[in-house]
Order: sequence, then C-alpha cells, then structure tokens
Amino acid sequence: MKKEEIERLRFRKQYLLSPRPVRCPFLYSEYQVTDRYRLYAHPDLKVNELQKNGTRLFLLGDLFDYRSPEKLNAEILQDLSTLGFREILQEIGEYCGRFVLIHAQGDALKLVHDATAARKIYYCRQEEGDWFSSRPQLLANVLNIEKTDDPELLDYYRSDVFVEKDFAGIGDFTIYKGIRQVMPNHYYDVQGSAVHRYWPEGKNGANKPEEAACRCAAMVKGFMESITRRYEVMLPVTGGKDSRTLLAATRHMTDRVFCYVNKMKHLDAPSFDIATPEKLCREHHIDFHVLDPYIPIDEDFERIYFENNEFASRKYLPLIYNYYVNFRDRVNLPGNTATAGCEWFRATKMHITGKRLAKRNRVDRWQFAVEYYDQWIREIREHAPDTNMKLYDLFYWEERMGNWGGQTTMDKDIAQEDINPFNSRNLVMLYLSVPPKYLEIPFFKFYLEVIRHLWPELLHLPVKSRCIKNTIFQVMKTVGVLNFYFKIRYSYF
Repeated sequence: MKKEEIERLRFRKQYLLSPRPVRCPFLYSEYQVTDRYRLYAHPDLKVNELQKNGTRLFLLGDLFDYRSPEKLNAEILQDLSTLGFREILQEIGEYCGRFVLIHAQGDALKLVHDATAARKIYYCRQEEGDWFSSRPQLLANVLNIEKTDDPELLDYYRSDVFVEKDFAGIGDFTIYKGIRQVMPNHYYDVQGSAVHRYWPEGKNGANKPEEAACRCAAMVKGFMESITRRYEVMLPVTGGKDSRTLLAATRHMTDRVFCYVNKMKHLDAPSFDIATPEKLCREHHIDFHVLDPYIPIDEDFERIYFENNEFASRKYLPLIYNYYVNFRDRVNLPGNTATAGCEWFRATKMHITGKRLAKRNRVDRWQFAVEYYDQWIREIREHAPDTNMKLYDLFYWEERMGNWGGQTTMDKDIAQEDINPFNSRNLVMLYLSVPPKYLEIPFFKFYLEVIRHLWPELLHLPVKSRCIKNTIFQVMKTVGVLNFYFKIRYSYF
C-alpha cells in the first residue's frame, strides 16, 4: 500500500473531542465547537454543522427520516435546530442512522448517539476537562492512559468468554483506566460531567399486532427509501427474518440494492443461508451475489487494522478486507435488531436480578458484572418507576446491542460504512409494543406480519427459525414447563 493510503486508514472515520488543542494521531478536519472544545474528525467521517439562534449542532454520521425520505442530513439538522435539547432527545427517536449529535449552547455541551450506540461515545474525565472519542484506544493513545490494573477486569479481557463474545465489553467498562462508554438511551452532559439516562419515560403503549405491523412496515420502508436515495448500498440477505424484512422493504427499489451473502467457511451452496435467498431472489428477478471473501490480505492493511483496535476480530478480517477492496464506496445494511429480548431470555415471567442477567450473558463469574447489572436494574427503577417495559427487552437493547451488536460495525470503519435500518428508538418500541408471544422463536409471528405488509410473496419460502432446541423449547412452553426450566437454570441455591 502507498503511504498516503496507509495514513488514511489510521483511525479511519473516527473522531476526538478535546478541551484543549492536541496533536491528533490521524488525518483530520478541525471544528471549533465551543470556546474550549475542539472536534477532530477523520475526513472520511461525514460531519454536518449548523449554527442557529445561539445553538450549534454537529452531526457525526447520518440521520434518516422515514416521514420525508428525500431529506438530507443538513435539512434534518435544520428541523432539530428549532428544538431544545430535551425535545431533540424525543425527536431523534423518529430517525434511524448511525450518528453522534453534539449540542452546544454557550458553555453548555451535550452529546447523544443513535438508539443502539452504533457510533460510540467513550469518555475520560481529566482535571482540564472531559475528553471524548469513538474508540477507547484512541483516547488512551492521546492521553497516555494505561490499561486497568483491576484483576477482575483484566481476567475478563483475557478470558475465552471475551473472545467467544466477539470481544464485546461488559456494561460501560473498557480495559483502560478511567475510560468508560455512554450506553444506549443515555446522553453526556459536559457541564455537569455526568451521564444521564433519558429513556424509558412513562408507560409504553400497547398496540394490536395488525396495526403495529402496518406502522413498522411504513417506517422500515421509509428508512430504506431514504438510505438508498442517498447512497449506493449493499444488503446482506440470508435465510433469517431480519434480512427478509429489509429485502421486502426494497420491493419498489430493487434496482438500487446490491443483494449478496458472504460464503463463510461453514457454508456451502445447499446451506439454508445461501440456497434460500438465492432462490428467493431468482424467483423475483433480483440479482443475487454469493461473495467469497477469502482473498489474500494486504500486510499493511492487517497491521493498521489491529493498530486501530488490538481487540478487532480476526475472524471477520477477511470479510472486512474484501469490503475494502471491492465495496468501499458502498454502504452496508446489516439487519441486527434490538427487539430480541424475549428470544434471548425465553422465560418471560422470571424475576430479573443482576446475577441472572450476568449468567444469561455468560459473565456471572465476574463480580463486577453482577454488581453493574444490579446497579443497572436500580437505575431503571429510579428513573422510570412506572415503566411497563420489560427489563429483559431493555437489557438486550442496551447491553447486548450496545456492546456485542456494534462490535463488527466498529471494526468495519476501516473498510466501509454500516447503517442499520432498524436502528431507530421508535421503531424498536413499536416492535416491542405487541405481546411477547408474537416475537418469540420459532414462529416470529409479528416479524412475518411486517414482511406480509411489505412484500407478501417473499413468505412462500420459510424463514430460518426452527432447530431441534427451539422445537423442544416450544413444546416445553406448550405444556407449561418452560418457565420452570429457566427458573431452575438461572437460580442459585
């Protein structure tokens, strides 16, 4: 690789927000946010700035409006500029995207991100002021911060569990001293040097499945319309419900979408995740591509990849390099959803404790995780004592999606942009407004109903859901013993 290309890959698409001028370790554009704070943004990170009536807004990344798919980032910022910060927190729930929004008014400075924290806010408190970045390692490099000496944290980061969880963290912790993460449904107030939860608020309304499915379909379709108007996109299509939903949302725009699947090492042509989407696309005259991502990897690319993040995934490196070589100008549309709490926990009547959450997340041997989850439960109950939102849904949303869910997206910044069309707070809440039985494995009744509203002909081939374990669980639920089984599994005597 040429030197210029290597330098552009260093902390590609990252940002640093600092209370003083700093020697930035990557290529950057500089923005004066307040009298004290400067924003350093990589030139490949999209930044929109707006100043109006004494307020300055900086959007890092993208927002998409399903109600007006033609609107661009600058127009959406104009809409937000008429609102106060509390109103902005409400309004951004209507959008999807991957973004950090910085709100500056005088010396007051606040930061908030998208629904699942797909674009990260890491922070570190110093005597001179609070520092922020999209990567903990970037903050550690700039501030010369060492890794923690906490034996429990170190043990987790050195464990097989950490590797098996695709190098996902626990809660808002990082391996670096004093560097923490702002989790989903929270914002950071620089003036108060504090993280605040802003969601959930009050009771969440229940919806009839038919009505909710119609509204979900309209939102997903509008988001897809907005994204495909703005970018050349590629859509991974497997046999699962999420990619089937996104494919269904492209019904009248299939000519704008590159549909594909990565032929992972465990897959071959007859595999469900290849054969099903291939047949589905062929029947509906959609071009479908089976990509072989295992091409030779440039040594310079690999070196910078791990310099950017020592915990980056080696398993996904071949895919990421293939995206860089062949698809760097396309935006990828993964379909991870934050609505799988009842799938993940299965037993909906079980009393939730920090220990049980830790055991479900396979981190119960670390006491700091149990204590963090106990504190998380207390925080929810103090912030929203009257909420009827199920804790297991919120836990999956914030802990699972806020850590594991965004890990590969972070790794991929070196290669191309990921935008998840499901990454909208109000869309997530709409999915969760129906009874859990409509979302559960193995039938996914509500998800299929959304697809039926979008493109019913795509349902003549099955959605991947059944396996021996799921079938057994369904039988256990039918005869009334599933909840008892999970109570025993997550009990401690």
